[in-house]
Amino acid sequence: MNIKKLLQLAVEKGIINEFQRNQILQLSDDDDKQEVKPTSTIVKVLYYIGGFIMLIAMTYLMGYTVTNSSYLQILVLGVVYCLIFWGVGEIQLRKNEKVPAEILYFLLIPTITFVILDIEKMLGIFPHFSDFAYLDDPVGDCHLGLILLSICTIITSSIVQKFRNFASPVIYTVSSAYTLYLICYERIFVPIANFITNNGDFGGKDICIFSIIFFVALLLIAFIKDKKTQADYPMWLYFFGATGFINSVFALFILLTDNYNLIQNLMLIFYLLYGIIGILIRRKVFLIICILGIIEFFMYYEFLYFNESPILLTSLIILTGLGVLYVGTLYNQNSDKISRYVESIFPEKIINLLPQNRK
Repeated sequence: MNIKKLLQLAVEKGIINEFQRNQILQLSDDDDKQEVKPTSTIVKVLYYIGGFIMLIAMTYLMGYTVTNSSYLQILVLGVVYCLIFWGVGEIQLRKNEKVPAEILYFLLIPTITFVILDIEKMLGIFPHFSDFAYLDDPVGDCHLGLILLSICTIITSSIVQKFRNFASPVIYTVSSAYTLYLICYERIFVPIANFITNNGDFGGKDICIFSIIFFVALLLIAFIKDKKTQADYPMWLYFFGATGFINSVFALFILLTDNYNLIQNLMLIFYLLYGIIGILIRRKVFLIICILGIIEFFMYYEFLYFNESPILLTSLIILTGLGVLYVGTLYNQNSDKISRYVESIFPEKIINLLPQNRK
């Protein structure tokens, strides 16, 4: 019987009073807190590095088997990986090692997705990769298979989340968002474009414009959801929307001009805007993309102008890294001041529209 129910029964039978019950519960809570040791930062970093290495190894091996093994062999391999990730995850969870357990459950979801994809290919629902070069409409032929794949992945993620409280938000979000992207493109954008232009010949620019609109809509959905929650639940919606938007803008610039220096300068403006948004709504995903974009901007010009001098080029790259570390330290020390300054630039009406759980 649960200790709380047992103590409540003892109170009802007059064995102990309410004060004694609360004292016993307090002792039990204190004992639980002492038993669970907080995981140090370095250990967490090692956990995530280990998980990342496993993901790379799994991706490489599965990529190899796709082109060099039969579908039955791929199915067996995928099932073995599922059992390993699930079994080791359960062992870690029983040891109260929640971080490695979460990583293993995360690896479990794409492995199950891989197994489902293999089954679809065996049943003929999804085209064989070797046939893609001969398909007249690869996107249309993949449509049903991708929808079923996403639905199965979402169901799997939901089951894992329900029974182990470990969601796989990145796979869950990307899978469902990508399916939504295909549906919106085929069922909404193409018919509207056909009606307006009376021409079904869509080029790369049209797809980029549609992608920009789609990912902006996704960011707005993430923002609205963010306002209604008490925690940063829509993080992966922000991530998928922000990365999709910036990549679509970059692709559009590539199609519009051959001046790569101009493209880099324009992209820097977007990265800086991401930084302002990240500071304003206090969401790290925008700041991370901003930092990576600024690093890419500096390194582009360093390689462009100093490529013939390896020593100077290496020194500049090192200085860029040191500069990023220094700026990061300054921001960490003055993040509240910087946030207040950025907020002071905007009208109060806009500030009131921002998520209230900013921190």
